[in-house]
Amino acid sequence: METIKKRGIKKTVRNRTIKSYEAFTKSCSAKLFIKNRLENNSEHWNALLLSLRELTEWVIRKDTELSTLGVGPVRGDAASLQKQLHYMCCWFWLFFQ
Repeated sequence: METIKKRGIKKTVRNRTIKSYEAFTKSCSAKLFIKNRLENNSEHWNALLLSLRELTEWVIRKDTELSTLGVGPVRGDAASLQKQLHYMCCWFWLFFQ
């Protein structure tokens, strides 16, 4: 009778050990998946940040070029922007026709 009890206990311990190992393996897989995903996201964000920096540098260069030409920054509401556009079109037409 005692050997049957011991076998039952051994079987229960074995089953619980197997389940614990399976749960551990599953959590390790999930951890690796999350780690890889975070690394990939990090690479994408770094690429996006690099593009943003390049775009900012380009805007600064173009703003500098425009300011050296004597053209002020384009700012204002719709009416003032329309006026600036008309002024620029007339200016270009006068000098390049």
